[in-house]
Amino acid sequence: MSKISIEQVPEFERSSPKRRFSSRRRDVTKALCADPNARRPYEVQWVTLPPGAALCPFHAHSAEWEHYIFMSGEGRVRHPGGVESVGPGDHAFFPPGEAHQILNGSNAPLTYYVIANNPEGGDNCYYPDSDKWAVNFEPGGGIFRVKPADYFEGEE
Repeated sequence: MSKISIEQVPEFERSSPKRRFSSRRRDVTKALCADPNARRPYEVQWVTLPPGAALCPFHAHSAEWEHYIFMSGEGRVRHPGGVESVGPGDHAFFPPGEAHQILNGSNAPLTYYVIANNPEGGDNCYYPDSDKWAVNFEPGGGIFRVKPADYFEGEE
Protein backbone atom coordinates (compact mmCIF):
# COMPACT_ATOMS: atom_id res chain seq x y z
CA MET A 1 0.00 0.00 0.00
CA SER A 2 1.15 3.51 -0.73
CA LYS A 3 0.10 6.29 1.65
CA ILE A 4 0.93 9.97 1.73
CA SER A 5 -0.39 13.12 3.40
CA ILE A 6 -1.28 16.01 1.08
CA GLU A 7 1.30 18.17 2.93
CA GLN A 8 4.03 15.73 1.82
CA VAL A 9 3.18 16.06 -1.88
CA PRO A 10 5.44 18.60 -3.63
CA GLU A 11 3.61 21.70 -4.83
CA PHE A 12 4.21 23.40 -8.17
CA GLU A 13 2.78 26.58 -9.66
CA ARG A 14 1.47 27.18 -13.14
CA SER A 15 0.49 30.69 -14.32
CA SER A 16 -0.14 32.57 -17.53
CA PRO A 17 1.96 35.70 -18.20
CA LYS A 18 -0.74 38.07 -16.85
CA ARG A 19 -1.73 35.55 -14.10
CA ARG A 20 -5.39 35.40 -15.19
CA PHE A 21 -4.83 31.65 -15.22
CA SER A 22 -2.98 30.64 -12.09
CA SER A 23 -2.87 27.60 -9.84
CA ARG A 24 -0.82 25.75 -7.28
CA ARG A 25 -1.00 21.99 -7.71
CA ARG A 26 0.08 18.79 -6.02
CA ASP A 27 0.31 15.66 -8.19
CA VAL A 28 -0.98 13.12 -5.67
CA THR A 29 -0.90 10.07 -7.94
CA LYS A 30 2.67 10.72 -9.06
CA ALA A 31 3.79 11.12 -5.43
CA LEU A 32 2.20 7.78 -4.49
CA CYS A 33 3.85 5.77 -7.27
CA ALA A 34 7.20 4.05 -6.80
CA ASP A 35 8.02 4.92 -10.42
CA PRO A 36 6.74 8.49 -11.01
CA ASN A 37 7.22 8.06 -14.77
CA ALA A 38 5.11 4.89 -15.00
CA ARG A 39 1.82 5.09 -16.86
CA ARG A 40 -1.16 5.25 -14.51
CA PRO A 41 -4.83 4.57 -15.33
CA TYR A 42 -5.89 7.86 -13.71
CA GLU A 43 -4.44 11.02 -12.19
CA VAL A 44 -5.36 12.86 -8.96
CA GLN A 45 -4.28 16.44 -8.33
CA TRP A 46 -4.92 18.77 -5.40
CA VAL A 47 -5.47 22.24 -6.87
CA THR A 48 -5.55 25.69 -5.24
CA LEU A 49 -6.78 28.68 -7.26
CA PRO A 50 -5.89 32.09 -5.87
CA PRO A 51 -8.59 34.79 -5.68
CA GLY A 52 -9.66 36.06 -9.12
CA ALA A 53 -7.92 33.25 -11.07
CA ALA A 54 -9.11 30.51 -13.39
CA LEU A 55 -7.39 27.15 -13.72
CA CYS A 56 -7.26 27.35 -17.52
CA PRO A 57 -9.32 28.61 -20.45
CA PHE A 58 -12.76 27.15 -21.28
CA HIS A 59 -11.94 23.80 -22.92
CA ALA A 60 -13.22 20.34 -23.86
CA HIS A 61 -11.11 17.18 -23.76
CA SER A 62 -11.24 14.71 -26.63
CA ALA A 63 -10.79 11.59 -24.50
CA GLU A 64 -10.37 12.53 -20.83
CA TRP A 65 -13.07 12.34 -18.14
CA GLU A 66 -12.70 14.72 -15.17
CA HIS A 67 -14.31 14.64 -11.72
CA TYR A 68 -13.88 17.68 -9.46
CA ILE A 69 -14.39 17.51 -5.68
CA PHE A 70 -14.46 20.97 -4.05
CA MET A 71 -12.90 21.09 -0.59
CA SER A 72 -12.79 24.75 0.51
CA GLY A 73 -13.58 28.22 -0.73
CA GLU A 74 -16.25 29.39 -3.15
CA GLY A 75 -15.95 29.20 -6.92
CA ARG A 76 -17.80 28.88 -10.17
CA VAL A 77 -17.87 26.21 -12.85
CA ARG A 78 -18.52 27.37 -16.39
CA HIS A 79 -20.09 24.75 -18.70
CA PRO A 80 -22.14 24.77 -21.93
CA GLY A 81 -25.36 25.39 -19.97
CA GLY A 82 -24.05 28.42 -18.06
CA VAL A 83 -22.20 29.03 -14.80
CA GLU A 84 -22.84 27.27 -11.46
CA SER A 85 -21.58 28.23 -8.01
CA VAL A 86 -19.60 25.58 -6.13
CA GLY A 87 -18.30 25.20 -2.60
CA PRO A 88 -17.15 22.62 -0.07
CA GLY A 89 -18.72 19.21 -0.65
CA ASP A 90 -19.79 19.92 -4.24
CA HIS A 91 -18.78 17.68 -7.13
CA ALA A 92 -18.68 18.40 -10.88
CA PHE A 93 -18.20 15.79 -13.59
CA PHE A 94 -17.22 16.30 -17.24
CA PRO A 95 -17.12 13.58 -19.90
CA PRO A 96 -15.03 13.98 -23.06
CA GLY A 97 -16.40 16.68 -25.36
CA GLU A 98 -18.10 18.75 -22.63
CA ALA A 99 -16.40 22.15 -22.31
CA HIS A 100 -15.70 23.44 -18.81
CA GLN A 101 -13.70 25.95 -16.77
CA ILE A 102 -13.09 26.36 -13.02
CA LEU A 103 -13.07 29.97 -11.77
CA ASN A 104 -12.41 31.62 -8.43
CA GLY A 105 -14.22 34.96 -8.22
CA SER A 106 -13.99 35.15 -4.43
CA ASN A 107 -11.46 36.83 -2.12
CA ALA A 108 -10.18 33.53 -0.71
CA PRO A 109 -8.40 30.52 -2.25
CA LEU A 110 -10.50 27.78 -3.85
CA THR A 111 -9.21 24.23 -3.28
CA TYR A 112 -10.35 21.01 -4.89
CA TYR A 113 -9.30 17.58 -6.08
CA VAL A 114 -9.49 16.70 -9.76
CA ILE A 115 -9.55 13.04 -10.73
CA ALA A 116 -9.01 12.33 -14.42
CA ASN A 117 -8.62 9.14 -16.37
CA ASN A 118 -5.39 8.78 -18.31
CA PRO A 119 -6.65 7.68 -21.75
CA GLU A 120 -4.54 5.35 -23.92
CA GLY A 121 -3.21 7.32 -26.86
CA GLY A 122 -3.34 10.66 -25.06
CA ASP A 123 -5.80 13.53 -25.03
CA ASN A 124 -6.37 16.69 -27.06
CA CYS A 125 -8.33 19.79 -26.04
CA TYR A 126 -10.50 22.23 -27.96
CA TYR A 127 -10.81 25.84 -26.71
CA PRO A 128 -14.16 27.22 -27.99
CA ASP A 129 -13.53 30.86 -26.94
CA SER A 130 -10.32 31.15 -28.98
CA ASP A 131 -10.95 28.40 -31.58
CA LYS A 132 -7.67 26.63 -30.74
CA TRP A 133 -6.63 23.02 -30.30
CA ALA A 134 -4.05 21.65 -27.90
CA VAL A 135 -2.72 18.54 -29.60
CA ASN A 136 -0.74 15.97 -27.64
CA PHE A 137 0.45 17.74 -24.48
CA GLU A 138 3.62 15.66 -24.54
CA PRO A 139 6.80 16.87 -26.31
CA GLY A 140 6.10 17.23 -30.01
CA GLY A 141 2.57 18.54 -29.47
CA GLY A 142 1.43 22.12 -29.48
CA ILE A 143 -1.38 24.67 -29.73
CA PHE A 144 -2.94 25.11 -33.18
CA ARG A 145 -5.73 26.83 -35.09
CA VAL A 146 -7.26 24.88 -37.95
CA LYS A 147 -8.36 26.51 -41.19
CA PRO A 148 -11.25 25.10 -43.23
CA ALA A 149 -10.37 22.79 -46.12
CA ASP A 150 -12.23 20.73 -48.69
CA TYR A 151 -12.53 17.06 -47.74
CA PHE A 152 -10.59 15.88 -50.83
CA GLU A 153 -8.02 18.72 -50.82
CA GLY A 154 -4.51 17.27 -51.10
CA GLU A 155 -5.84 13.73 -51.42
CA GLU A 156 -5.90 13.36 -55.25
